Order: sequence, then C-alpha cells, then structure tokens
Amino acid sequence: MNKNTASNLAVISLVLACISIAIVAVAAARHFMTGSADDPLLQLFASQQTIQNIGVFIAIIKVSHYVSILAALAIMIGSYVLKNTRGTKERTSRRIALAAVILAFATILSCLTSILVYTSTIKKVADNITAMTDTKSVEEFLRNDIDIVFGTPTPTISGSGKQLIEVPVTITNKKSDAQDYIIVYDAVNETGERIAQNSIYTVRLGAEQTQEYKSTFYYLDAAQLAAMPNATFKITSIMEH
Repeated sequence: MNKNTASNLAVISLVLACISIAIVAVAAARHFMTGSADDPLLQLFASQQTIQNIGVFIAIIKVSHYVSILAALAIMIGSYVLKNTRGTKERTSRRIALAAVILAFATILSCLTSILVYTSTIKKVADNITAMTDTKSVEEFLRNDIDIVFGTPTPTISGSGKQLIEVPVTITNKKSDAQDYIIVYDAVNETGERIAQNSIYTVRLGAEQTQEYKSTFYYLDAAQLAAMPNATFKITSIMEH
C-alpha cells in the first residue's frame, strides 16, 4: 500500500469514527438539555440514580443503529490500513488508523452498554410490578388505606397542538407509612358506559399525606373528547407497593 492511499484511508476511518462518537455525544447532550426520563413507572419502581441515567441510555439506543454502521466501517478501514502497513515506515497513517479503531470500538461499547443497562432496568421494573399486591378489593382500599377524589375534567392543548383532557385527582394516604399506589379508573358517561380508561401513579406518598395529581387523557377521538366534560369516574383497581 503506497503512502497516499494509506494516509487517505486512515483519515477516512478516523473521520467515520469521530462522526459516530459525535452522534452519541450529541444524543446524550440533547437528553441533558431536554430533561430526564420522566416515566412514572420508572419513578415508581426504579432508583433515583437509575431514573437520572436511563434517559441518556435511551437517547443513545435511538441512534445506535446508525452509529454502529459508521463505527463498523471505521474499524474495517482502520484495520485494513494497519494490516497493510505492518512493517512499513507509515507511522503517521498507522497511528491515525489505530486511533480510529479505538474510537470506533469505544462508540460500539457505549451502545452495547446502553442496551444492557436499559434491558436490566426494564427487567427490574417488571420484577417489581410482579411484587405488587392487589389482593384487596377497591372497596377495602378506599375504606382503610386511601381516599381518592376526582375533580372536573378540563380540556387542554398539548405542545404539539393535540387536544387532551386533564383531570385533577386528590389522593390521601391514610396509612401510617409512605406508600406507592397504581390506581386504574374509567371515565364513564351518564349511562355508565366507559368513555376512556386511565391510570395514576403515586410515588412514596407520605403517611397521612394528601397530594393533588394531574391525570391526563391522551389519544381521544372526537366522540370521547365531546363526552369527557360530563364524565364521572369509576375506580376499577388499586395496587400498592
């Protein structure tokens, strides 16, 4: 391999590696600028540190397909240069190619780590959900453990212009220790027919503490939106953790 070819291929491999790692860095930076993963299920079942980190991993996973292709090309070209300049005086080209291969491997490693951490987190969430108890009836929960008061449904508009319905829900934990609850409820019309279903998640609601939540109905069609202002609410299940 002549000097110019080796130099050009080494630079190409380094550029590909730099682009791949830059995409990962930008994805992570955009996450930090837009906020953490505000998934209520993660807030309920994962540690605070995991909640802070999981959004970064999800951001990296979203770009991992494109990043992996660029990084693989960088490794292939860089390895080709290293193989064909072995024993020659092309030290500069070899150093550039070696740097490209290392950066590309680091990029792929970051993607694999993100996938493993995300998978582990989801497994932990699933394990914790199975540990939740729903052996008591809704009536028992409302009599002994929790008070739930629904407010008036209010139409609102999302940032993307989509029509939503917000329902204020006041929840009181009657127990003597902090509790996590998942409350599933139906919005029903005057004849008792279901309009839509929604859930509320409480995270470490303190002993005898009262807190108001905003429960938002998404993805409603025109008929559901028209019926929601006159809806009443029926709790279908309560689980505690």
